[in-house]
Amino acid sequence: METNSILLAFTATTIAFLINLFMIPFLISLSKKNNWFDDASDERKIHTGLISRLGGIGIVLSLIVSTTITALGTCQWTHSSLKFSFGNDHNTLLLLAGFLLIFMIGILDDFANLQARIKLIGQIIASLLVIFAGVGIRYFSIPFSEITINLGYFGPVITLIWIVGISNAVNLIDGMDGLSSSISAIATSVYAIIFLLNGYYILSIICFTLMGSVIGYLFYNFPPARIFMGDSGSLSLGFLLAVLPLIASPLSGISLVMPVIMLAIPIGDVLAAIIRRKRKGLHFFIPDREHMHHKLLNMGLDERQILALINGIQIFSGFSIILFYSIESYLRYFPILAAGLLVLTMFIYLHYRHHHSNDNR
Repeated sequence: METNSILLAFTATTIAFLINLFMIPFLISLSKKNNWFDDASDERKIHTGLISRLGGIGIVLSLIVSTTITALGTCQWTHSSLKFSFGNDHNTLLLLAGFLLIFMIGILDDFANLQARIKLIGQIIASLLVIFAGVGIRYFSIPFSEITINLGYFGPVITLIWIVGISNAVNLIDGMDGLSSSISAIATSVYAIIFLLNGYYILSIICFTLMGSVIGYLFYNFPPARIFMGDSGSLSLGFLLAVLPLIASPLSGISLVMPVIMLAIPIGDVLAAIIRRKRKGLHFFIPDREHMHHKLLNMGLDERQILALINGIQIFSGFSIILFYSIESYLRYFPILAAGLLVLTMFIYLHYRHHHSNDNR
């Protein structure tokens, strides 16, 4: 681990945090002048009043500006350990194009309410750009064994499903003040620590920068929220959280362990939504009020109590990931199994509690 990298990570985090901390009030003011507010008439919404939906712009712009400033700063350091490259410049441009496409899709949806089909096509194209850049899921390791399976031609298909799925999972869970942003902030902090410990310095800096940006936004999104991130923020966060681990470990069969555990809550929520809507004969993109946070609200918890519960689970999952990468033996799997079982238990309990409550009405 290099001192220069730690210093750059701290600098990037601070710059991103401060930029977004001061940018968000400007975006809130801009929304008021132009009447750019989130639609509260949707029955699945749990907020009232006029809330700006431009938070994603602040997150992404502060990320880009801070990363650019930090990258320019690396010119003064040793390039050999901090060089920003994913194979070659062409691949890097493809990755950036995919990210910017996802961001633009989110902005268009925030302002024009794109059809679900159009959004999905755009997400697929952005994911394909990542795959064309040589990033993807290529191997799968069987837990508690030394067996690693080469996915071959199935790899790109699984990668496509993974990126589109995670992008939408983070988007769908963005239904309560502070929920998606706090989950993402903890996930990116764990990503950053693991990347730093394993020598992926530039990826660690990107994650620290993203964490600082999200925390700056969270100051205004914590209940009661003054701004929402919109699809431009949630889709962009989901895309980055899905792609960054694949960049770090393209040849590893355990590249999905960290993101699956750290994103187990949004993954569980979207899987529950798929099962629920299929059982009811509804289209997947038909909204409802049966997401995890809705059920917790129905149990009598307020928004801050829900955040405390969910973030507590996130922090536990983060420690399990750090232990996973710190332990060499097969015992490394037990902490992440515990974290996974904790999330699964929560969803099972909420499911049966919700149906029991409905039966008694």
